[in-house]
Amino acid sequence: MKIQCIDRMGAPQNTFLVKIRQHTILLNCPLESTALSAFARPATQPLYPQPPSSINTLSSILSSYDETRKSANDTNYSLASSQLDNCEDRCVFRIADFSLVDVHSIDLVIIANSQLMLGLPFLTEYLGYKGKIIATEPTIEFARYRMEELVSYHGHSITSIAPKSSTHFSQLGAMGQSCIEQGWRSLYTMKEIASCIEKIQPVRFTETLTLFSTLRLEAHSSGHSLGSANWLLETSYKKIVFLSSSSLVTGLHPLDFDTSVLKNADVIHVSDLTNQSHLDLSFQRSKAKMMSYIGRALQARGNVLFPIPTMGIIFDLIGEIRNYLLSVGVEIGHETHQIPIYMVGPMANRSLQYANICGEWMTPELQEQLYVPKMPLPHGLLLKSGGLQAVGSISLDVKAKKDFKEPCIVFTGDYACPTNGPVSWFLKKWGNSEHNVCIVVDPEVPSFDVPLGCRMTVLRAPLDTRITLTEVGRLLTMNWMRKLDGSPRHIIIPKCQGATQFQEDWRQKGADVHIYTSGDILDVDLKRKWDKVTISEKVGNSLQLSQLEPQAPGSASYLLPISGSLHLHNNQLVLGDMNSGPSTRAITLADNRTPIQPVDAISIMKRLKESGIEYAALRLVRDHLGNQKIILPSYMEASIVFEPNQTTILADDPEVRELLSAVVRGTIPNI
Repeated sequence: MKIQCIDRMGAPQNTFLVKIRQHTILLNCPLESTALSAFARPATQPLYPQPPSSINTLSSILSSYDETRKSANDTNYSLASSQLDNCEDRCVFRIADFSLVDVHSIDLVIIANSQLMLGLPFLTEYLGYKGKIIATEPTIEFARYRMEELVSYHGHSITSIAPKSSTHFSQLGAMGQSCIEQGWRSLYTMKEIASCIEKIQPVRFTETLTLFSTLRLEAHSSGHSLGSANWLLETSYKKIVFLSSSSLVTGLHPLDFDTSVLKNADVIHVSDLTNQSHLDLSFQRSKAKMMSYIGRALQARGNVLFPIPTMGIIFDLIGEIRNYLLSVGVEIGHETHQIPIYMVGPMANRSLQYANICGEWMTPELQEQLYVPKMPLPHGLLLKSGGLQAVGSISLDVKAKKDFKEPCIVFTGDYACPTNGPVSWFLKKWGNSEHNVCIVVDPEVPSFDVPLGCRMTVLRAPLDTRITLTEVGRLLTMNWMRKLDGSPRHIIIPKCQGATQFQEDWRQKGADVHIYTSGDILDVDLKRKWDKVTISEKVGNSLQLSQLEPQAPGSASYLLPISGSLHLHNNQLVLGDMNSGPSTRAITLADNRTPIQPVDAISIMKRLKESGIEYAALRLVRDHLGNQKIILPSYMEASIVFEPNQTTILADDPEVRELLSAVVRGTIPNI
């Protein structure tokens, strides 16, 4: 099995290509975004300074600052700002790097959660992917809402844009060319979203899918969000588990992490771990800090702004805020003594309504409420009472301003670009008072720029429920036992703080630990000992059952001899008749074989070159037994081993094996 992370350098590592048994599987297709913010201030430090590795060259001209280059930066900033004022795109997007990937060779796409699906329309509608796509039902729906929300704020005015077109960046001059070179582009359209969603096959947790006759696939709850899944792939009696965006935090609404997925796994691949630094607070402490700021702002008659998508952790936040306010004697509602909550966004109402009919994807306690006339999530009652209102859009007229009773709490939906959507409107509306507070809870937002002169208090309190590498170790210790047959176990983890120590600890426990970064290709040897074989109809009809002599009175024993020619057909092992097809020729060659002189590996390498294989890509080495071995280019996944009495061709691909056999037969005399 080979696995590669194809995300771009500096981006979160969530997109993987997996090649197993001649099948290529894509795990996740997330979307990366960056804002071309006209609010950037070159003469001041960013609100939350980013580490150098995460600063994007596209936006550095707008946000970087250095005393020795202040004049040059101010000049560049003025030019960039004037260009951005005339640019329709204030936020640009890109997906993983598919430049070296043949999209048509991908057989299957599996999606872990809605956030890791947002780039899928680029894959299906622009890159032309036509294969299978599988995700859980809530993942599909919430991804649809998020995509449509992004398009409503950042979509282009024209219907469609060619993948390599630069018309959407033509106003940016040199910056536009930089966008294209780095893979940035304008967003997809509503029509492309609908077309993409139609191609996805929905599944439920623990529903078993059999694909290509050789792969079994199951989704198990990861505990992160509604419908978020860890995937179990089984082939050739080997189990491979893909852990993505998992959570062990209790008391939240999604179904708990399903530890049964780890049982008897041969390979466990881990991704999307929390990237919290030592400066970040734990989930509970961060939540407590957030609540104290909410209470302080409301007590001072200020307003609270949450730039956060209208899905996911927000369903828990609403209930937590309600309980906190009740504990301090404040009710949610529209009466004079009450505090209202607004959720702003074109998909806000649909998202709230859909979440409350996803009871089967929630914790067992919430599932029980499906059998009584009660909505499982607390926002249902708040919607019914009017304490929580979903607002589709923000108008700049006076009536819209009066619709918001202050003080209040507002969730604004999309936060990708502070100059677009309701985030911008509220930052301008409430930016003149330090009593108002903007709370950034999304852990993937390292910084949040506010308009120049904005006096609003901005608090970063990331509510990150994803597991840490330490928690991964605890999970494996409790739920991943050593296999009785002694077969090797593999763990694949991202390069992060503590990865080297984790690798050493688990090697002592008998597991092979592989560490990956973007672009790395890892080769994991599954050491398959068993495989399923299909018996052809002709062989099946020829079977004869024979009774053996009984060993004891009243007992009976039978013997069913099976013989045939084993070959690979449509990636499936088939036992066929020995007297048909290419097997006859193989037997004849074996019968007529005569002793030959030692094989000349150099001659075979020259013949391989004549067959179109680059000579420089061939490697001649010696194995641990001293036998010569030709290793072919990595894309062929093959080698030729020269032993004293035989020559062995190792290749999974039948076409590659046939080519190498022809070369060897043409090089060695007397065969």
